[in-house]
Amino acid sequence: MGMVWRMATPSTEDRQKPDSTPYTWSDYVHKLISMILARHGRADHIICVNDPYDAANSTKDDERDLRAQGKAHIPNTYMKLDDPFPSARALTTLLCSVSNKGRLQKLICSYLNDIAQTVDAEIVYSVGSHCTNLSTQQPMQNYCFYQSEADTILFSTYAVLRESGYSGPVVIDSADTDAYVAAAFISKQLSGMLYIKRKQETVVCSDLVTDEMADCIVQLHCMTGCDANSGLYGKGKKSVYDQVAKSTVARQQLHTTCSSNSSTCIKAS
Repeated sequence: MGMVWRMATPSTEDRQKPDSTPYTWSDYVHKLISMILARHGRADHIICVNDPYDAANSTKDDERDLRAQGKAHIPNTYMKLDDPFPSARALTTLLCSVSNKGRLQKLICSYLNDIAQTVDAEIVYSVGSHCTNLSTQQPMQNYCFYQSEADTILFSTYAVLRESGYSGPVVIDSADTDAYVAAAFISKQLSGMLYIKRKQETVVCSDLVTDEMADCIVQLHCMTGCDANSGLYGKGKKSVYDQVAKSTVARQQLHTTCSSNSSTCIKAS
């Protein structure tokens, strides 16, 4: 959901409302949810996967600490729908706090809870070990995961969906490199059509890489930099990827860096 939070940030034009009233959190949340519904207008189920900010530890801890550096004070913000929406700079600052992010998740969930009763698609809201079908108001225990990141929860949810017998197409909506890497690997492991949304385009995940590269793409991603690991100095992902794609020996060596159960590695990405 973090990607949609950023996409929904109001422009100058958004803030200039026709009735001259202040732009509020209600306006922001309404825009955010409208974007979700518009991007997936043909979906029969929409599963909103959030980072569980109450997790004790996360591979993103260092990244979050870096974002907070230089911020003299990050105020606790208790968002209410009728409150004025902050400036772009103030929003960036308040979202450096995981507590504020958790409160924003709850605000969006509350708003979605009402919207879910008026749309055709079933809407499921997931935050780590808590997951609820907002359309039916029923808990979804099979979609509850004790993982620290939305990136991995996203694909755990996909695996459960396939195990339940669902055979229709599934579209992942994420701009995160981790998600692309996981999608490229998992699409080769599980049956069913998996797509990922790239701007306005929908890409077939099994076409992202060759079968040979799929066997080592997760290891390569981790070695060249991910949430849990620094990249190689002076070496971008694409240049290393191109070299590995040309080398059978390099692919074999990367493949053997995992145990015989490659699914262990996907959780580390």
